[in-house]
Amino acid sequence: VKALLNTGQAMFKQANRRVGTGTLNRVLRDAVAAHPPAQRENRTPKIFFATQIDVAPPTVVLFVNRPSLFDAPYQRYLMKVF
Repeated sequence: VKALLNTGQAMFKQANRRVGTGTLNRVLRDAVAAHPPAQRENRTPKIFFATQIDVAPPTVVLFVNRPSLFDAPYQRYLMKVF
């Protein structure tokens, strides 16, 4: 029982951890380099930076040039990366 409680506490601490903007942006840069977004409407989608705004649940906001340029499959790809 004691090991189970320790594991639960460790998971709670990890779930309430905040990730820095620099770390998020490095992960985002690597993800975009591995799989860049496709052009739509003759425009190139750009992601400027990411930041975490909440910890429970973890919420990450991306600042982009035009949200409509990012289709649902690419959004799912980025969610899996984070």
